Amino acid sequence: MKNLRPSIEYKRLQELSRTNSDPVVQELLWEIRRLHFMLSQDLQDIIQIRMAWAQEVGGNYAAIHQMLYRLKSDPASFDG
Repeated sequence: MKNLRPSIEYKRLQELSRTNSDPVVQELLWEIRRLHFMLSQDLQDIIQIRMAWAQEVGGNYAAIHQMLYRLKSDPASFDG
């Protein structure tokens, strides 16, 4: 994995939002919130997968299919 900067703490993101009214900064902070929400939804899907691993739907596990659909349909997604 690439050397990445350490994560910014949530309190710091809140502070940046309060203290910086620049529209570009606000838009980027909103995108961070949105992506964080998507990741939290993916975590919930992983929990569902673990709890209902044996239940298959159309050859794919339902939660995996839901997660893939959400990620592929997101305009900010990328191939990593």
